[in-house]
Amino acid sequence: MVLVSAIYEGNTDEEKVAALLPSDFKPDLFHRKGDTYVGYEKDKNRLVLVDWPHAKVLSPKEVLSLEPSRNPCSASPTTGSP
Repeated sequence: MVLVSAIYEGNTDEEKVAALLPSDFKPDLFHRKGDTYVGYEKDKNRLVLVDWPHAKVLSPKEVLSLEPSRNPCSASPTTGSP
């Protein structure tokens, strides 16, 4: 699992999400709502999850389940690695 970090300078939700995406990420499928984003890139088999200001890049096979966090505004993927 790779953690993605970025310095944020934008004002809109779209700019916040874009600042956290890997620079070479070209999604085949994606969905964004507000400052939350999920995208999948088939060629590199990577899934990007953003719940601003947090982002993760992982392989889809690493995701075992999605569980809501105690904060109703975010969810956390459960992965096979710590």
